[in-house]
Amino acid sequence: MKKSSGIILLCFLAVACHRKSVPQTEKNVSDNKTPVNVRPEKQANLAEGEALYQANCGKCHDLKDPSRYTVAEWRPIMESMAPKARLNMEQKTDVLTYVISKAKSIKN
Repeated sequence: MKKSSGIILLCFLAVACHRKSVPQTEKNVSDNKTPVNVRPEKQANLAEGEALYQANCGKCHDLKDPSRYTVAEWRPIMESMAPKARLNMEQKTDVLTYVISKAKSIKN
């Protein structure tokens, strides 16, 4: 009887400690047509992101067509270029949201 009590307790603990799935508030779209990891309220900032992209990134070099790069390629580009363009975190997020919304899809 004592052995079965231990097994029951162990099962109870395993179920109680199991991480439950929580609905995500961020979009995680694998087709690259929609911004990845962008909160819905940030969607409204696409126009701001485009304006920042044109104004700040176009100061030093020709603007690249956002659809020329994939989401995976845009992330490190933004990491290296945002400090040079002196973008704050919100501006960086807006520009990244914009370029990701236009990013090239990866064909499977």
